Amino acid sequence: MGRAHFTSAPLRPKGGGTATRVSVYLVEAGDRLEPLVVLQQYEDPTTNIAIIKNQLAPFSWDTTYPLVEKALAGVRGSPVGLPLVSDEEVVGQWTYSPGSHLQWVNTLTGATGMNTVSFALQFAMSDEHRFMYKFQGASGTVGALQFSGESDEGEWMVEHDQLFVTGEQRSRKFLVVGAARTPEGKRSLFLMQHPNYSLSPGAVAQHGELYVEK
Repeated sequence: MGRAHFTSAPLRPKGGGTATRVSVYLVEAGDRLEPLVVLQQYEDPTTNIAIIKNQLAPFSWDTTYPLVEKALAGVRGSPVGLPLVSDEEVVGQWTYSPGSHLQWVNTLTGATGMNTVSFALQFAMSDEHRFMYKFQGASGTVGALQFSGESDEGEWMVEHDQLFVTGEQRSRKFLVVGAARTPEGKRSLFLMQHPNYSLSPGAVAQHGELYVEK
């Protein structure tokens, strides 16, 4: 018996009120699929104003999702299907390099400036279950950036849907969200680093790290 997340959406009562996130799972039951519905609602003892609750609620769905996982674990026969990736799919050289910038104008002098944050994480995973890790980053005002770096090496292993990276400097644990090919045909690994595990819609986009083959 396994389970799969099917769909999820916030629903509000007619005429307003506090939103509820409704998540639907399809659970294998013999030769058929049975729907399992999970309801999440935001509660705040400091306010009864629905509009405030609804503004704060989206930031809490992924933080409360471990409670949903515990509830699902109580379903008879759970968990959970086959692993998402094999060891062979993890072997390779991977890069994750997000960034952001903010441009501003001094209203008194008319001078312009830009603040930026950019970094790159690189993993080289060998088929002997050894890895090498490298981090390089830059942040601050353009023209006066501060740079940082880090490196590590050690062993890696996959257990079902989790990737464990045990280094000499530190250890990391990832939830494997998926593995696919980019539109350009490159292999990719979509990971979510512990403790930000969540399958809540939107949380993957917020916490997910898309590593692309070099």
